[in-house]
Amino acid sequence: MFTVRKLGVPEHEELAMGAIGSGGAYVLNYDVIDALHISREDVVDVAERERRELKRREHLYRDFNESRARRSRLRKTNVNCSMSGSGDCRNNAVVESFNGTIKRELINWNRWETRSAATMAIAEYIEGWYNLRRRHSEARVRSAPCSMSCEA
Repeated sequence: MFTVRKLGVPEHEELAMGAIGSGGAYVLNYDVIDALHISREDVVDVAERERRELKRREHLYRDFNESRARRSRLRKTNVNCSMSGSGDCRNNAVVESFNGTIKRELINWNRWETRSAATMAIAEYIEGWYNLRRRHSEARVRSAPCSMSCEA
């Protein structure tokens, strides 16, 4: 799971000056920061506050032994749990494997100046490498196109 939180401009939180993601990934919009004369201290304060919220939400999401009270708290914070049943993580195994792979092979090695640059890099990774050429254990160690066109 790769979670992202917007870094809102102080006193105008609806305007983004950047974003922070799981594992310490971040993107800053220096055009907005410079144009509005936002201090480094303000950027750090907002980033730290959003990092704490990101960590809190990830903790809620990843706790698979959730009770009814926990599910209620999740709903109140607008966090949707994608598990089919309490404690049954098998449905998410392929997605979690993908998330770990993209972090290890792309995200942890790069920093992007804009959100659109990060989005393009991730799209290129998925469509140009991950889906087309990379071998997948779920596809019997063949690339995705081969697994769809070849006989098992």
